[in-house]
Amino acid sequence: MATFLSIAQAVALDCDEADITTLATPTEDYIKKIKNYINMGYKIAYRSIWGNDTPRLKSTLAVSASPTSLSSTSIEAIEKLWVTGFSPINLMSADRFFHLFNDTTVSGQPSEACIVDSNLYLYPVPDSSYSLNYVAKHSYADLSADGDIPLVDGDILTNYAKYKLYSTQMDPRAQGAYQDFMQAVETFKNLCYSNVEQPKSIKNEDFDNLEECNGTSGLTI
Repeated sequence: MATFLSIAQAVALDCDEADITTLATPTEDYIKKIKNYINMGYKIAYRSIWGNDTPRLKSTLAVSASPTSLSSTSIEAIEKLWVTGFSPINLMSADRFFHLFNDTTVSGQPSEACIVDSNLYLYPVPDSSYSLNYVAKHSYADLSADGDIPLVDGDILTNYAKYKLYSTQMDPRAQGAYQDFMQAVETFKNLCYSNVEQPKSIKNEDFDNLEECNGTSGLTI
C-alpha cells in the first residue's frame, strides 16, 4: 500500500537522490521538490480521472475497538458500511446512536454505527477484529503526512514526480517518465469506470459485488 513517504522514497531512489526518512519539515531542497511534484501529479491525475465529480469508492478497513480513528482526510461521507457477507451496518446520527446504544460493555459483531469528528463508533463494541467494507465519497486533499494514502495508484505519482525532476535536470528519461504517467492514469481511469458503478445506479444488494477501484484507497486503521 503506497504512502506519501514510500512514493517519495521511490522517486528519490530512481533519481539517484539520498534516501528520505520523513517528509516532515524537510530542509533539503530535493525533498521539498519531490513533495511538491507528487502533489502536483496527484491533483492532475485526480482531475483527469474524476473531473468535477466526487469519487465514490469502495474499500475496506479493519476495526477491533470503538471508537476507531478514521485516518483519511479525503473522506467526505461514508454512505454504506458492512461486514463482508453480512447485512449492512446501520449508520445513524450521533445523537440517536448515543441515546440508544450507550452501553459500552456489550460486545459482539457491530450492527450500528455513527461518525463523530473522524472517529467511527460501533455497537456492539467489536469482540474481535472485523474487516468492514465501506463506500465513501472522497474529495481531493493534498498529501502531507508520511502515512497519507492517495486515492490513485502510487505509480502514477511516482512517474509524475520523476518526470518533473528529470525535466529540471535536462535528463532524457523525462519523456519516458511522462509517458508512463499518462499511461498509468488511463489504466487507472479505465479500471475505475469499469468496476465502480455511478452512485445512482448502485443497488443495496450490489454492494458485496462492488469491486475496489484500486488497492490503495482504503483507510489505515
